[in-house]
Amino acid sequence: MYFADSDSCNYSVDSLDLPLQAHMLSGRGRHLSAVVPVLLVADSHNIVPLLCSTLYQRRVWGIHQPVVGLCCSGTGTIATTIFGWLDPDQSERGHIPIVHLALAADVGLDPSMGVFDFTDTHSAINLAQFILGLRTHFEDIKGSISIEAVDSLTPLH
Repeated sequence: MYFADSDSCNYSVDSLDLPLQAHMLSGRGRHLSAVVPVLLVADSHNIVPLLCSTLYQRRVWGIHQPVVGLCCSGTGTIATTIFGWLDPDQSERGHIPIVHLALAADVGLDPSMGVFDFTDTHSAINLAQFILGLRTHFEDIKGSISIEAVDSLTPLH
């Protein structure tokens, strides 16, 4: 496995200003439902910003489960699994946590390492089994969303 700290996500802010981050809420005003991504799919230019955005969105909502993403090749026939999580150590107050990413590097087309080829039947079936196997992960995310997390957010006026 290849482990990388995402420099493109490593920056500091004083705090998350929810009114400026209100795009994550559906509609206007206070709603008790929002879109929470569970499986991210993007090309190599967009997957890291998407993973970072989702991790920080989940942090606001109090969801601490890792993010699962699929990075699709330029041809769209190869997908590489990427896992992302936030650094739990927040020793410096006022800084957002660092994003960590893990993915297979230079292993070729190996479904057991999370690299899937859509043109190969065996590999495509392994991808389907992998996604179906994420069911409990999706249920854990759903279970961590609570009304207490919503109530703790800054009111939008």
